[in-house]
Order: sequence, then C-alpha cells, then structure tokens
Amino acid sequence: DEMRNVTLNLFDLKGEAVANLLNETQYSGMKQINIPIPAELSEGIYMLKANINDKQYLKKIIISHW
Repeated sequence: DEMRNVTLNLFDLKGEAVANLLNETQYSGMKQINIPIPAELSEGIYMLKANINDKQYLKKIIISHW
C-alpha cells in the first residue's frame, strides 16, 4: 500500500478556515474515521475540504448540536 498525505479542513460559507480537523499520513484505501467537531462552532452549513496528495475534494456538511 502507498502512503498518502491527508488533510481535512472546515470552512464557513464565506470561505474562511474555521478548523483544521486532520493532518496526517495514511495508507491508501477506503477508510471510515470519526473526527471530533470543535464545540465552539456554531450550528450551520460548512464546507469540508479534503486534500489527499495532489487531489482536492469539497463537500457541504451541516453541523448540528443536539
């Protein structure tokens, strides 16, 4: 398996970075990970940006405190 640099960052809808959630090297392949969301973030819609080596992925997520 190949090692890959993985970062996950959370942005508000204005494009401002609000949290760095993950920054590590991992083996390639599918994974399921649990990432704690900082409690100080307000409920709402955010953009999650994943950088894996030279590729970027962007996903809209909703944070809700229940």
